[in-house]
Order: sequence, then C-alpha cells, then structure tokens
Amino acid sequence: MPVMTSPHPLQPVATEIDAAREWISEQGRAHSKAADMAMRLRNASWSGQRMWPVWRNYLRNPHVRLSGSLRALGGNPSREEAITLRDRLNPMAGERYTIAWHALKKESGGERYICTLPPELKAIHYMLKRPLEKLFERQDNMFGVRDFSRDHLAEEIKALQNQGFTSIAITDVVNCYQAVNTDAVHELLPLPKEVMRNTLDLRNHTLVRDHRTDYQNRSCNILPLYDTTHKARGPSLEARGPKGLMQGSPISGIILAWLLNGIPTSDDVRVFLCFDNLIVMARTPAETRAMLKTLAGHFDQCSAGPLALCDAEYADGEAIEFLGYLFDPDRHDIGIAAKGLSKLEERLLAAEA
Repeated sequence: MPVMTSPHPLQPVATEIDAAREWISEQGRAHSKAADMAMRLRNASWSGQRMWPVWRNYLRNPHVRLSGSLRALGGNPSREEAITLRDRLNPMAGERYTIAWHALKKESGGERYICTLPPELKAIHYMLKRPLEKLFERQDNMFGVRDFSRDHLAEEIKALQNQGFTSIAITDVVNCYQAVNTDAVHELLPLPKEVMRNTLDLRNHTLVRDHRTDYQNRSCNILPLYDTTHKARGPSLEARGPKGLMQGSPISGIILAWLLNGIPTSDDVRVFLCFDNLIVMARTPAETRAMLKTLAGHFDQCSAGPLALCDAEYADGEAIEFLGYLFDPDRHDIGIAAKGLSKLEERLLAAEA
C-alpha cells in the first residue's frame, strides 16, 4: 500500500515560526528577569544589605545583559546579533570606549553636545538605568522620570493655574549637562564606584567629534578641539565637546533626576522640575520673584554644581508656553504651544504627502 505524503513542505515553515516565537519568548524572559533583579537590588538596599555582591550578580546575569543589549539595539534584532552583543558586555572591565559627539545649535544661543554611544556602552547604560529608577526616591515636584512624565506635570500645572496660581515664571539650568560636576555623580549615585568610573565618566573615554551639523565642516577630529569664538582665559582657549553628563545616553535623565531631586517648594509657591526645566507658580508676582532668588541660591550651592539659572520668562495672569504646552488662564484646558503646533502640522503634511 503506497505511503501518502503531503504535497506541502509544512515542517520547515513550522520550524521557522517556532524559532521566531521562541526568540520573542526569550526576549520577554530577559526583560522580566532584569526587572525582577532590579527589584531585588532595591529591596537589598532598603534592608541594609552589603550591596557589592548583589550588584555583581545583577551585572553578570545573562538575562540582564541580554535585556540591555536588546534595548540598545532597538527594533527587531536577530538572536545572533543580540547574543553577540550580550557576550561582549562587561561593566566591571576598565575598557576605554570611543564615543562620537556632534554639536547642535540651541535656539537660545550656544551649542548642545550630543553623544552617540557605541552599542556596548549603550547596553551597559540601559542595564544601569533600570535599578537606578527602582532605587530613586522621587520628591513630589520632580517630573520627567518613570511614571511621572511631562504630561503628568502639564496636568498639575493646569490644575494649579485654574486654582489661581496665575503668576508664573519659567527658567532652566544653564548648560545643565555640561555643568554637572562629574565627581558629584560618583558621590551621589548608589552605583559601584568602579562601574561608574568605567562607564559613566567621560574623562575615561576617547571622544571623537563627528561633524553632522550644517554649519560645520564635514570631517572628524580627535579631541581636544577649541572654540576660537570664545575669548582665551590665560594661555588656552575654552575647550569644546561634552563633559559632565553624556547628553544622548539613555541613563542621563535619571542621573540628572538623582542629582537635582529635592529643590525648594512650598504650599504657597509651587516649584516643579522636569529634566532641567523649572516652573514657579504663585498667586502674586512678588512670590514668584522671591522664590526665583531662593532657587538661584540653591542651585549655586548644589552639590552637583555649582549650577546657574537662565534669565526667567514671566507671565502674570497671561498665557505662557512650557515644555510644548500652552497654559492660558482664560481657558480651562491645556493648549498646544505654537512651536509644537507647527511641528505637528509639518508631520501631518509629511504623512499626507
């Protein structure tokens, strides 16, 4: 009796689908295990345990390293690509990474230095970010961190404005990422000192400038580079390039929150911080001005600095834009800032095209 066979090659297709499903499951397990181990770190810290063995287990764990690799690669990487990156990660090794950076013009003048991290360093920063978020004890006026986004802040600002807090001042920290004292990072963060030196301190890596802005020549140079538009102080000119916190790193936002957490506020004069942006809200102009003086002194004495505040913009009973939102005392809802609306229109036109 002849053996009946299927005319369709089902097994190879099934094998490919099974492998893809298994890879998706493996990614989920890695992220879940990394989150679980970050929670263990938090619990160990709160219970007063000796932290180095707990950190060592966390940083060596293959699930944690795979989770960091996946987040660094983004998109839908192959298993081979992710595993290869995972196996190259060693946060405790004193490797000197090459970090590319480029300058972007600020609307307010000056430059912003953006770092592009190599995949290994970016993955390690993602590994460190999760426990820092778990260990962070947020003050009520800190936003721009996990579970407390700028959208949440916008809702709180609008609620206060509707309650009569219509005297508003907005400002930010001058060159905040650049001005951060690197040594303060080592002192304030609850990370192993060796790991911070190896992975967070720009002074221990090679910085290579990548000219990607249209007002600069397209070439690459090794630091140090100097800006001849600044007047020389003594025999040398002011060096350009990143220092302090790495702007462009996935971990810099939560580090900044650790450094700036606990700014002054009160029931009568509310102060909120989102990244390095500050908003002061009160019922009278005199109260907002007085609080700004208090804040200036606070940031000047800040252990992460000294830091300086930009000239404030005031709105006393008038509409003001902040973080892409419009806050108008004559309307009870949140509006879109003119700049944000313009960007939205550009995206809609691009999508339509």
